[in-house]
Amino acid sequence: MGSGPESLRIKSPQWDAGLEESKRRLKNFKRTKDYTVSDRDQFRVLSNEPLKKIREARIESWKKFAASFVTQLRHLIPGLPMG
Repeated sequence: MGSGPESLRIKSPQWDAGLEESKRRLKNFKRTKDYTVSDRDQFRVLSNEPLKKIREARIESWKKFAASFVTQLRHLIPGLPMG
């Protein structure tokens, strides 16, 4: 276990290997490229990719939570409507 604030951070449940890879590609692009006009589109795509993945993962996580909550609620209240 390391020391410092990095070791105390808890990763978000939405953080996965695909998101880690897209962040790594963006960081590598920032480090190795000169920002010319032709690179701007590629930079925009690379910088939006992690945001899109996080957004999708959060929505999926919320859907799982809501479904499990409704299932538990139905077990507690037998007369609860299905819709």
